[in-house]
Amino acid sequence: MKENLHYPVAQVIDLRHPVRFAGGPELRSGIRSGHIPGSFSFPYTIFFDKENCFFPLEKIRKQLADIGVEISAPIISLCGSGISAAILNFVLDLMNHPNHALYDGSWAEWGAEKLYQGETSLTERPVETCLK
Repeated sequence: MKENLHYPVAQVIDLRHPVRFAGGPELRSGIRSGHIPGSFSFPYTIFFDKENCFFPLEKIRKQLADIGVEISAPIISLCGSGISAAILNFVLDLMNHPNHALYDGSWAEWGAEKLYQGETSLTERPVETCLK
């Protein structure tokens, strides 16, 4: 992740709530607020309709493109602890995306390490696994 910060190869997508991404209060003590420089904010709740089922893959692909993600390029997902980020990796698998990974330490690791750069700017529903 540190190398990708200085020599970007993969797009980094943060699936936390936009308020946390933008520097709002962090849920864990000892973890600073903000996000990894250059990362995209794409909260995991955006994958689901009002019945908590996944939107069609083409709609999700368009949502990613709308925020500037190049869907054919490498992608690294993260969230607060690595759990919600797995949703993006699941969806990317369904899209047959060839090159994606999950940053296991996620913001819990990055936000706790004072040597890593961070930036600030700018009711969750339960997840069900029904695909349309």
